[in-house]
Amino acid sequence: MAQIPSFQIAAPQVYNEHVLALGKDLVIRLQILLKLCGIHERNNVALVRPSERLAETLSVFHRTAPAVTLRLSRDFLYIDEVRVRYDIETATSYNYLLEEMKHRRVGSVSFKGPVDTATARTFGAVFAGIERTHPDPVYEIQKRLVAGNCFSITVEAYDEPPEQPLDTIMDERKRAKRTYFRAISSLKGIVHALKEGQAVELRRVKRSVQSIIDVMLREEFSLLGLTTLKDYDEYLYNHCINVSIFALTLGKRLGLPKAHLTNLGVSSVFHDIGKVEIPHEIIDKPTEFTEADWRQVKEHPSLGVKILSRIRGLNDLTMVSMIVSFEHHLRHDSRGYPSLRSRAEWDMHFFSRIVALADQYDAMTSSRVYQRVPFSPDKALSVMAERSGTHFEPALLKVFVNMVGIYPIGTLILLDTNELALVFDTNPAPANANRPRVLVITDTSGNQIEARTADLTEIDPRTGRHKRSVAKVLDVNKYNINLAEYFI
Repeated sequence: MAQIPSFQIAAPQVYNEHVLALGKDLVIRLQILLKLCGIHERNNVALVRPSERLAETLSVFHRTAPAVTLRLSRDFLYIDEVRVRYDIETATSYNYLLEEMKHRRVGSVSFKGPVDTATARTFGAVFAGIERTHPDPVYEIQKRLVAGNCFSITVEAYDEPPEQPLDTIMDERKRAKRTYFRAISSLKGIVHALKEGQAVELRRVKRSVQSIIDVMLREEFSLLGLTTLKDYDEYLYNHCINVSIFALTLGKRLGLPKAHLTNLGVSSVFHDIGKVEIPHEIIDKPTEFTEADWRQVKEHPSLGVKILSRIRGLNDLTMVSMIVSFEHHLRHDSRGYPSLRSRAEWDMHFFSRIVALADQYDAMTSSRVYQRVPFSPDKALSVMAERSGTHFEPALLKVFVNMVGIYPIGTLILLDTNELALVFDTNPAPANANRPRVLVITDTSGNQIEARTADLTEIDPRTGRHKRSVAKVLDVNKYNINLAEYFI
């Protein structure tokens, strides 16, 4: 995978790179040990090296701090107060620990003082040996640790943070809406200036992107919900901002620091800027494109480079924006466009790979002049999965699909209660990937009601079963549902 160039490395102070690097090692090594402990007896030789490696990582932590705590909060892992990055390398281990800790209702594991190999192995065996169905798993784990003279490791019960009340959700949605439409306005202003041949600067778009990041870090689903708004008449502007939101959300899931996110966001906003140079009668053509039309449309990546080269004060951010504009249709196998003289030697920029995914997904789920009927979100993901390894880098596509979810935001579903609902937040926990948070929009008789939130992971205490489950995915376009009513 291409690495992010060194000119983007300046990370903000809030990121403790030392803790993040060790946190990644801790998550990976702990997961390996726990998984093997679930397979082998405590004295099996297969547990020796994993126990040693976990003890080694903890010893590095303890050089600077007397204790280190791995903490669970919702669907994220923290080392003390620093969130562990979820990226391609850690995804499997991260998801495994989330699931195992939640099933045993363990909210934190604290490693206090030296942890030797024997202690690490004892902890792994005790943790893995507790059945998920145990009535009080945290108490039992702690009791067995003490019985095994494992005093330097303690566990505490998981206390689920309270769900946001609906009025708080609505406040976040208003803030996201304001940020979204300001970004579109900013992009319109820059496009107008470029068409008039005026000099433009990146500062205005950079400020808009930073506002998007601020909202996204608080509550990303509010912004992702707005990407369901597809304005046919202003497709280019909506599309560019939507692509930026998808790219930023993926970048966040990959653990990119805020400085990197800003550069990714700005370059993704400008990925299609070359289309402003394509004649209006082609871009807005109501009939099928001819071969000559397509040849002109395929010029937009190169045209984007030329346009961006005219921006006042060329710098690293402008350069990476030019690269993304040029590369976002190249494809993973370099068989896209613009055509290259030597495909084998070309290595797409990391940002271009991200933007290629975001661009394709938003384009496929939008109504355009040459695609009047958009794909449903699940259909779009299915098509993209078929293009893994050719159009898209497989590892990045896997993270993108996990981010968007089995039921992407804006998906219309029929619940087993016979209610209709719209997905407004996905569930990143693998065990609950098919149980998103939804807005219920009809009653069991099909009558429209004022939207109310529901979490499909919720259990009915009387029956021990889920209160609601997905029965079927429906095509929102066939039900005359205006998504703007629910996501603005």
